[in-house]
Amino acid sequence: MRRALQRPPVRGMMMTKRRCHYSMFIISTIKSIWAVLTAIIFFLIDAGLSRDMLSGMSRTQILIFVALLAMALLVLIVNFLRWRKTFVYVEGDNFVVDRRTINRSKSTVKLSTIAAVNVRQGLLERLFGSYRLQLDINSAATANKTDFDLVFTKREAHALRARLIADSGQQAAAPGLSAGGERGGDQLCQAMESAPAADMLCAFSFSQVMRHCLLSLQVSGIFFAAIGIGGWFWNSGATAGAQISSLALLMAFLPPLYQMVTPFFRYQNFRVLKRGGYLEVTYGLIATQHYSLPLDKTNAIIIRRPMLARFFGLCSGEIVNVGMGDAKENQAPLFCLLTTPAELRRVIAAIAPAFAETAEGGRAWPLPRSPRQALLPALISWGLPGLAALLIGIIWGKWWAGAAVCVLLLLAGYLQWRTKELVLLTDKIGISSGIFAKRSITADYAKLQCLTRKQGPISRYLGLSRGSVTMLAQSNNLLNPIGYFPSSQFDRIGEEMVRAGEHKRGAV
Repeated sequence: MRRALQRPPVRGMMMTKRRCHYSMFIISTIKSIWAVLTAIIFFLIDAGLSRDMLSGMSRTQILIFVALLAMALLVLIVNFLRWRKTFVYVEGDNFVVDRRTINRSKSTVKLSTIAAVNVRQGLLERLFGSYRLQLDINSAATANKTDFDLVFTKREAHALRARLIADSGQQAAAPGLSAGGERGGDQLCQAMESAPAADMLCAFSFSQVMRHCLLSLQVSGIFFAAIGIGGWFWNSGATAGAQISSLALLMAFLPPLYQMVTPFFRYQNFRVLKRGGYLEVTYGLIATQHYSLPLDKTNAIIIRRPMLARFFGLCSGEIVNVGMGDAKENQAPLFCLLTTPAELRRVIAAIAPAFAETAEGGRAWPLPRSPRQALLPALISWGLPGLAALLIGIIWGKWWAGAAVCVLLLLAGYLQWRTKELVLLTDKIGISSGIFAKRSITADYAKLQCLTRKQGPISRYLGLSRGSVTMLAQSNNLLNPIGYFPSSQFDRIGEEMVRAGEHKRGAV
């Protein structure tokens, strides 16, 4: 039998226009009017759910109840019409969302600008058997939100995801599926399943996920939790009035409990795969999340060492890519939970070898610390508020309290100087900081957008500067401060940014 040849991707063909899954307008309505629905439920409970329910209500209550129902119905109709008049399709090299409502709009995005194609199934989607297809483009204007949030069946969501990945040019089309061709549901899924085989990079067991959740807790949360539990037991045998205060103390235990339990459900079944030029991250117990990230759009790699994890020599990895991350919690996505530095470096080397140089055990590790002469301006910047606190303490007759604050601020200045690190490689920059929880970020010069440098009289005399660099990322990773370092290093950062920009324009 003659072996079938794979057809090359063919662009310019159009995908049949389709609507999203009908659950999209139902879920949107529920999320929009959940407060109204809650009020209606309370009205029903208050009325007793009897046959003469309306007769038990006052005229004002009836009017409010009818107004709430009308509001809920209006929102449902608007969302239904919006769903009914919205079509999604691929036309040539563009992804199009066409809304033919009263205020017509048509969003067109180049497939090459798509930074992430994510598939997610929350609790409401699970009830309807549907999936969310979330698309994000490589844009600073929308770095903290999802650009397109669409709902399809499982088959359509995964098939369209495979189609967009193939059409973006980041990965070859599956055998028998041209990049512009259109298939039925079964054939699209078969083409998706016949995509390039994935290499399993890492997977985390139940105990490893639990370890990550426990060691990622913030020390402040544990401190307040201890106060809440201690207050509860201390007042357990007290009067009713005292027990009310103990309940308030116990409330301090809830934030760290939520902080621990939420990631436990979120990161269950955590797996990381590499499929061609894409990184795939899958996790979730109740709400499942599937990220598909083109590795060539990686802006930076972050290595985090939470305070508790540092006692056990563990660290986790995050990847900075616009569109991959939790927009609500404003955090970069994890590609590796807490693990040993050697294991993390192995995973980084598998997905982005150039970023592994600054990881523990890499060629550029450990990163150079801030020079000794930088201790003086650091102590001055922290010591001035300390002297003010000391003077206030002397005036109030509590000199010892002012002295304690002054010493603590000077210690903070010393620790800040001690933990600032910076390394400049051929095409990348590495920045590390953090007194208790350590954060190290490695980025390509071409991904940096702005360099800010500052000098005071003393730092200028010492030939030092401090500043920050910004990059295309979520807001919590947008600004990356740099401590006091020789001004020549800031000059080099600026030169490398200009050189990388000229090289990028020349390549285009």
